[in-house]
Amino acid sequence: MSDFNFSYSIGSPPTLATESAPLWSFNSITVMPCIDNTVTLHNSRNNQSILVQSEVAHALSFCAPFRSMDAHLERILAAMPPLRDNPEDARNILTSIRDAGFLEPAETAWQRLCVEVTPHKSTPARVFILTCDRPEALKRLLESLCARPIDPAIESLWVIDDSKQAESLGRNAEVIRAIKDRIPVPVRHVDAAMQQVLNHYLLASTPQHQTSLSFLLDADRWSGKPTYGRARNVSLLLSVGFRALVLDDDILLQAIFPPRATRGLKLDSATGREAAFYESLETLKQHALDTNHDPLSQLLGNVGQSLGNLMLNSLATPADLAGWDGELLSRYGAQSPVLLNQCGSWGDPGTGDASWIFYLPEQSIKSLIGLEQPLEHLLAVRANWMGYRGPTLSAYGSLSQLTGFDHRTLLPPYFPAGRGEDALFGIMLQRVQPNSLVLSEGWAIRHEPLDNRANRGKLKPLSVAPSMTTLADWLGREPEEERGLTPTRRLLSVSDDIKKLAQLEINALERLVGEKIASKRTSLLARCTEHLKQLSGMDSSANATAWSEFLSQSQAGLIEALQSPEPAPVRSLLEGDSITTEASVREMGNQFADALSAWPEICEISKAFRPD
Repeated sequence: MSDFNFSYSIGSPPTLATESAPLWSFNSITVMPCIDNTVTLHNSRNNQSILVQSEVAHALSFCAPFRSMDAHLERILAAMPPLRDNPEDARNILTSIRDAGFLEPAETAWQRLCVEVTPHKSTPARVFILTCDRPEALKRLLESLCARPIDPAIESLWVIDDSKQAESLGRNAEVIRAIKDRIPVPVRHVDAAMQQVLNHYLLASTPQHQTSLSFLLDADRWSGKPTYGRARNVSLLLSVGFRALVLDDDILLQAIFPPRATRGLKLDSATGREAAFYESLETLKQHALDTNHDPLSQLLGNVGQSLGNLMLNSLATPADLAGWDGELLSRYGAQSPVLLNQCGSWGDPGTGDASWIFYLPEQSIKSLIGLEQPLEHLLAVRANWMGYRGPTLSAYGSLSQLTGFDHRTLLPPYFPAGRGEDALFGIMLQRVQPNSLVLSEGWAIRHEPLDNRANRGKLKPLSVAPSMTTLADWLGREPEEERGLTPTRRLLSVSDDIKKLAQLEINALERLVGEKIASKRTSLLARCTEHLKQLSGMDSSANATAWSEFLSQSQAGLIEALQSPEPAPVRSLLEGDSITTEASVREMGNQFADALSAWPEICEISKAFRPD
């Protein structure tokens, strides 16, 4: 056994960072508890193992980013003050771990990610506009398409009409007829009639999937509920074998630079988005800096890209991996594809309420509460930038007002009705295609809804109840035994998980849901506490007070809910709904699971569908 032992005393850490030194990352290591105060480190890169003291494993947990040995030591000493009086002991142990092969050099990661890269090819793409009872917005967007060249990769444009009102359907048809001859690619109105034709075509080829097709595509099946996911399922089926762009109908085709200093390609989490706030839409327009590039071409240029190509186009040498999280990077290779592309929002953030600001980093919150206008006004006017300051790769994504996806490989369907379908899709995509990446572009699309959304700017204390996100949280794990399975088999595994959930005995289901809700409340409570600590260093102002009150109310509510939880959260949810029953929820779960199982075959059949 390797006798790695840190000495304990207290002192001040020296400054040890060296910019030009080789970079190393502690990644791809499983830590297994062993006897006494030891653990086993197992390296999945070379299948080697080593026994170390648990303090060593704890210190190494701070070494995932690619840094120099000196920088790693500096980070360890900052995180573990008792080591500061004996930095050389810590250095020797860190060096021994490196020499044993448990730190990956940046050069090795670079070889793995940037050698033998297949050049990106611009294959045909389809554009889909999703619209629902907003003819004026659709007209504005189509007019803007007429005024610009169409990227040569785009072979057709499809308007997925999810309108509930007959008048809107008629007006949309008029708008499309008046404009389609001015757009140099075929424009198809996928109205209720064409959607029915698609459904009948699929049903004729796969009659055994009648219930699944109804679940995923039938508008009448979800009468009275928002069906954003159903409309997106239609676009998925019409895009099989293509790259695709999906546009909300209330955007303007203008790409805007972020209002803060830009940066290069970065690997980050989906929670790394920043925001800026403006007192009015007029002020927002004054700060808009156009990239002078077509946003459709900009996004399409990266749909289906590989990680290797992106890195070679953005980074020059292994030294440019400095700061990249080696643990996140370890799951990918040169051919890891970008299957989902997003961009930022310039204008309305597209959220249902104001709670989105809770997930912003400290600097964005600080800039918001530092403005003179009341917090309530700043959130109600919805004149914001939200996004990343440069191209950002992550494992998970949801949706933006302009989204790209690569449907030349298997993608999961959306849950057809209700809200939260975007979060669930993102989780299922990660489960089905774990080697894939999400690319968030370093620019934002103009988003200017025609309806008044001031009522979405209210800050309400945070709470947690069973919802679609509870299902997403439960599915958001990758079982070890799924590694190496095909995407189709992994989708079947997700289906099996949902089927088991739908068939759980009620008390077991209550315990599982209760645990997920408690976990969510705990996570939100920790974030509340973090935000409140950050407030202590800020100047006192009316906005700081309002923000503090929101956080304190949320904190108090979450603590109370954790200490006095609802013993039967599922039953309590059903008691407040006169329509939904336990049996109907179980049936819905079973039907969704069946639809996931049928989806690969449905997609294969849809390839041959021709609307004419």
